[in-house]
Amino acid sequence: MAYSSTAKKAVQAGIELAIPHEMSTPEWAETYRVVDRGARKGRWSNETVPFLVEIMAAADDPLVHEIIFQKSSQLGGSEVINNIIGKRIHQSPTEIIYCAEKEDKATAWTQESFDSMVRVTPELQRLISRKPEENNQKYKAFPGGGLHIVWATSPAELSSRPAQVIAFDEKAGYKPTKEGDAVKLGQARQKTYDGEELTIFNSTPRRCDCSMPNETCGDISHDFERGDQREYYVPCPHCNELQTLKFGGKDCAFGLKWDADAPESPWYLCEHCAAIIEEFDREEMLSKGEWIAAKEFNGVASFKINQLYSPFVSWGKMVTDWLEACRSALKLETFTNTVLGEVWKPVEQIEYEDLSWNLEAYPAVVPPGVLVLTAGVDVQKDRLECEVVGWGKDHESWSIDYKVFHGSPGIEITNHDPETDDLDTEPLSSVWDDLATYLMSSFVGVAGQTFRIQCVGVDSGYLATTVYKFCKRYAAKRWFAVKGMSDPFKPMLSKPTLSGRNPKVRLFPIGTNAAKDDIFAALKVGKPGPAYCHFPDRQPYNEDAHMKQLCSERMVTHTRGGRTYRVYEKVGPNVRNEALDVRVYATVARVILNPNYDAIAKRRLQHTEPADAPEAIDTPAGDEPPKNEPPTKPEPKKGGKVISFRSSRFRR
Repeated sequence: MAYSSTAKKAVQAGIELAIPHEMSTPEWAETYRVVDRGARKGRWSNETVPFLVEIMAAADDPLVHEIIFQKSSQLGGSEVINNIIGKRIHQSPTEIIYCAEKEDKATAWTQESFDSMVRVTPELQRLISRKPEENNQKYKAFPGGGLHIVWATSPAELSSRPAQVIAFDEKAGYKPTKEGDAVKLGQARQKTYDGEELTIFNSTPRRCDCSMPNETCGDISHDFERGDQREYYVPCPHCNELQTLKFGGKDCAFGLKWDADAPESPWYLCEHCAAIIEEFDREEMLSKGEWIAAKEFNGVASFKINQLYSPFVSWGKMVTDWLEACRSALKLETFTNTVLGEVWKPVEQIEYEDLSWNLEAYPAVVPPGVLVLTAGVDVQKDRLECEVVGWGKDHESWSIDYKVFHGSPGIEITNHDPETDDLDTEPLSSVWDDLATYLMSSFVGVAGQTFRIQCVGVDSGYLATTVYKFCKRYAAKRWFAVKGMSDPFKPMLSKPTLSGRNPKVRLFPIGTNAAKDDIFAALKVGKPGPAYCHFPDRQPYNEDAHMKQLCSERMVTHTRGGRTYRVYEKVGPNVRNEALDVRVYATVARVILNPNYDAIAKRRLQHTEPADAPEAIDTPAGDEPPKNEPPTKPEPKKGGKVISFRSSRFRR
């Protein structure tokens, strides 16, 4: 029986009505997605974040098997994952895995992101099972598939089930475990869907320790380089030339610029015509932007973007964050990752020839700019080495003095305290007494002000009991025992622990990797200002031997048990490194002290008391301040009315 063309068209129309058209992910998000968190709640709008449209659309391209998104924070990377998963659940259900960095982050994503999206999106709410065994923190069942929530620190979960779509969130933070590499295990489970699989990598970059040209690590930057390397180009509103937005800074001819007195109100200079672009121009520029690839497409669509594009963060906030980040290497690393969207590469080695340019003729022992002094002490078999370091605003530093006290540190410490002992009594001499006398001495500034050392870090890796006795005796002066930890992932300073038996003292653990990262980054700063290191043009600083000790180590990457880590090692077998060690301890002493530079500077201007008085020092984080000597009873004021007597001898 033959059907007329009209009948055929009617049948086709009926089929199209019965089988809904499968939307692209951007279309689905704008049609169904409701945002229930953040600053802009309500219906999803692609106009708000136009740079996310092509990334989401790549998930619908059958030729794309990997999507890589290297980005800053506040750019909607997690929302890209949410929209791709939501659209798949609604219109093309399949087996999906979401992998977080750690268990707590997986739980947070489930509760705060996915469950929130489902709760306000009726099309998803109808599909997700309500049975507890099929709707919990680890699994979400829906017709035609399921969503499994796992984390990289327990990758065995990845190897137990096949999946067509896997989303690796904050992938740069993954660490290999004994169970294996989470990414490799996950991608191995996609072989069932060979040719139809989709892997999503979403992450801010982190630290890259690769030193060889072809070496790679787990950072997202290496994944971006595997793809076609797309960046978002926007037109200048004046010359219409396309360009990527870059932070720039004062040393760059284009990018963000600002007045020193008003960093919260910056502007942007076009790299083509040098015209001023205001922040209110950004929205229109984004709407006219386009992704441009640097390499040919190979099945991997890789995207890279920074926070300058974010409609949720002002340029002024970025500049103030930058100025704050310049105060320390750790903050600068975080800014580089989360704001610039770039990988952080720590300084691997310092060449001592470069440091000779930092030598200066100080106008006084303590030059202008110094607000507080700390010291570090290294314990050797036949001597103690000590450096006094001055610190100023934004952790700018000045080497003040370097002393070597010869003698065996193993000699019993005397009871000598030059501030309390009878001056006519001759104390027993020891290298520790010499050190104590030196640390309690004063240092003179340009206007005759006296500075005293406010905190000391003493290495307890050798002769720990003796060091504990020394630090216990002078605990009220903030002289603390410190010890470098072998764990390469330790922060510069951890909460102190009570160590030793007789006596018990607070021992501050040091993350030597983090401390040396900070020092090497500071040594690389090229001009006076935040973090810059000043050295006096006198012995031992003007001797090659001392500067070589500061540069005596380099960063080396090792792999053990499938885990890559990095440590600092000496550049040669017979190289001395005491100068670097004492600088570490003096730096840690500054971190323990946590000085309030503004308060100290204000006090100096008022000339009411010594600028480095203990009252101008913040309490070390996570620790109680040392107890000083009990205050003397104040003299009663003469005259006046007696309110009451508390002594029992006056009671009847």
